[in-house]
Amino acid sequence: MKRKIMKLTGLILCLTLAMFAFAACSNDSKKADGSSEKKNPIVGTWGFETNSEWEYKFNADGTGSYTFGGEPMTFTYEDDGKEIRLKYDHADNVNVYKYTIDGDTLNIEDDFGEVTVFKKK
Repeated sequence: MKRKIMKLTGLILCLTLAMFAFAACSNDSKKADGSSEKKNPIVGTWGFETNSEWEYKFNADGTGSYTFGGEPMTFTYEDDGKEIRLKYDHADNVNVYKYTIDGDTLNIEDDFGEVTVFKKK
């Protein structure tokens, strides 16, 4: 009888430890209000590889700006991890670009298959 209780207690302890171990492995970060948010790797400022006047800035709230040697053009964006959809303020069309991120390098492919390389600032 004592042996059965010891086995049952050991089993319960192992299950409890396993439950806490899996809960600690979550990829979501918790915000102060208790909701979870995954970090989007495109968020940040990206400068054109060979011309410092070109720059994309993506904010976490889905807004951003594109600067080309002057005033920034603001936009809203949607990102699915493979394509980004940019809707510039005061424009009717939506620009869709394929992209990849490798470390601090952002590669954006236009409609013609031309890839432009940006570096994270």
